[in-house]
Amino acid sequence: MDNDQIGLFNGDDSNGDDDVNEQSPSVEEPIYDSKGLLVRPVKPHSLNKAHFVSRYANTVGNAMKNKFPIRWWVELFAGPGRLRFSDDIDDSDGSPLQALNIDNPFSGYIFVDKDEECVESLKQRTSGYSNVYIFRDDANSPQLIEKIIQTVPKRALLILYCDPQGLDLHFKTIRSFAENYKCLDLIINFPVPAINRYLRAGNEELAADVLNHRFPRKLISGKSRAEAGEAIREYFLDQLREFGFKHSRAVVVRSDLKDTPIYDLLFSSRKWRARELFDSANEIGPRGQRTMRFEE
Repeated sequence: MDNDQIGLFNGDDSNGDDDVNEQSPSVEEPIYDSKGLLVRPVKPHSLNKAHFVSRYANTVGNAMKNKFPIRWWVELFAGPGRLRFSDDIDDSDGSPLQALNIDNPFSGYIFVDKDEECVESLKQRTSGYSNVYIFRDDANSPQLIEKIIQTVPKRALLILYCDPQGLDLHFKTIRSFAENYKCLDLIINFPVPAINRYLRAGNEELAADVLNHRFPRKLISGKSRAEAGEAIREYFLDQLREFGFKHSRAVVVRSDLKDTPIYDLLFSSRKWRARELFDSANEIGPRGQRTMRFEE
């Protein structure tokens, strides 16, 4: 597994520790488009993140359309489907709409969000697609996971994209998908700095659910902040390896101004070929620049 600790996304306006918990829910006033549908305010790296995720979706759609005629995209914490950076007038498609508009679309799509307004906005924006299922629920709900399992065929190639806000994705949720789908690829925005800070503040409960560790503060005991971050990342990847996910790529997304880590864009698969596709998909940035470099 390779950790590329580089500034992936240019133009970020993060400032030190106050911004490393980038996954925290926004406290800004809601933003709406001309149709009255919710738009999510984001920072520049979030727009780029949607670009990279959609490039991977497009790469998989093209490369696997014959080998896996049944392909499904499941996105937890999907949001309203449209993004707006700062005071820009124009909105951009979020990852749900970008994943829907690839060259060779997936057989089916499931989008999940807990927020009622996000769900209603996304439903309206995807109303023209017959292969889309949108659920309003807690991403970690056993009932939701069972509903997804009943919807997505076990023989499908399943891409599970998890974009949690804060320490909201429980490892048991990932385990449920891993136990039910042989051909499963994971894309997770994994908030290493937020977990690190949470544990350093003397807390454990939320991190225990995220990491599948009863006493996660032991991971950082006696370690520097950087060492603790690496320990958190490696422990999480070890948990994935227990389910056969041996081909991973953890790319540290960093602030452009202060070079502080924000979160990991983490990819993991049971197949080495999938990681190659992820690397290939993410070589080119949204403005045509070569943004990611992977060193073996």
